Amino acid sequence: MIFYCPSEHLGGSEILLSRLAIKSSFELNGPEIYILDINGGILSKLCIDTSNIGIVYDLADIPRQPSDRLVLFSPAKCLHQLYEILAERESNYFISIWQLGSGGLSETLFLPLWLKFKFQGHLYTALKVIFGLLFFNAYKQARKALSAFVEQNAIMFTDLVGSCDTFGDLNMQDSITKEIKIIPIFVDGQINRYAEKLGGGDLYKTKLRIGWLGRISSDFKIFSLTHAITSVINAYHDQVNSLEFHVVGNGDAMAELERLKVDMEQRFSNVKFVFYGFRENSESIEILLGNIDLAIGMGTSSLDLGKFGIPTIIISPVTSDQERHLIRFRWLYDSLGHSLGEFPNNKKLVGQISHSGIAVLIDEFMIDSKSVSNRTYDFVNGNFTTEIALALFNENLQHSTYHSELFKRQFKPIYKSRKMFKQTTRLYRPKWLPG
Repeated sequence: MIFYCPSEHLGGSEILLSRLAIKSSFELNGPEIYILDINGGILSKLCIDTSNIGIVYDLADIPRQPSDRLVLFSPAKCLHQLYEILAERESNYFISIWQLGSGGLSETLFLPLWLKFKFQGHLYTALKVIFGLLFFNAYKQARKALSAFVEQNAIMFTDLVGSCDTFGDLNMQDSITKEIKIIPIFVDGQINRYAEKLGGGDLYKTKLRIGWLGRISSDFKIFSLTHAITSVINAYHDQVNSLEFHVVGNGDAMAELERLKVDMEQRFSNVKFVFYGFRENSESIEILLGNIDLAIGMGTSSLDLGKFGIPTIIISPVTSDQERHLIRFRWLYDSLGHSLGEFPNNKKLVGQISHSGIAVLIDEFMIDSKSVSNRTYDFVNGNFTTEIALALFNENLQHSTYHSELFKRQFKPIYKSRKMFKQTTRLYRPKWLPG
């Protein structure tokens, strides 16, 4: 088993793959676990202290017999790098792919689809048609590759929304009939430490402390985060004696959050912001457990909070200031389909409870904080633990029949069209899109 995720930057993909690799190395029956990485890669650094994981920087360094069945397991965003290392060599591997979140696989297979994150409405539709005509062969190859991934059990998703987005992007909603395979984003199970320290009573009539854990980034987080903070201040600044925001994390949009802090602290004498910067996960939790009453978040960080019973409100991500009106709020335990922050225009999860205002949820919390904590804890530890994910991973992994030689043939035109697309357009490219 070979884990492949070359990156010099720490992110959710690297954290999740390292956890999966480490757990797999102790619990999976079968071949030894290897990390295939680049020099200075994050994944190998995260796994270097695990004695029964081999770290290699070239496939040729992995000892094997001709009859060995080796599976290359890669996030969807790394498929172009995977093609580069396989393209010029004879290869005898099986491929297994994990799409984390929404949309990553469809843009990997057909780059012009990232236009939906830059343009809206008729302009996006027109550009999609134009690039669809210019790169029609690549579009067909993308659909063909996705069909093969599914038919040969090579693709797994983290949630229902992400899979629906991928098939929808490529207009394949009706052509895929096989059951979607899920490995959810996961965390190690914990005890409900929040319930242990819960004071309750009249605390929230005098003080309200809200936390955030995660990147402060300009891609799809800062607009939702600042909207949530502003909404809380507008609703509660005159209802409590003290309103605090404790933020653990850093990123390219930190300056905007600092401007909001200055503005709000000048306008309201009872509003206070505390910034802790980036901290290691365990330290982050200790900070927040000691200083907050409830949290707001999205993605993996919401699970890192919820696994300790911290009441956590999910906020939907948006990619521009103009989309703030689309932001919705829900309790973490109201999430369906393992989806922890789907885009607000997603219609896939009929029946999911969400609200346009955050005050509805905070009022519920003030009435019965212990119940909210217990429901949060039970939801995370019943659906998103490492043991659950590892069991699903182990079940699905050996079913892939998608061979590396087929991958090279199918991915070659996709790889070439990506290079051509970059050469023929200088449009803005989201930083999270793989290079």
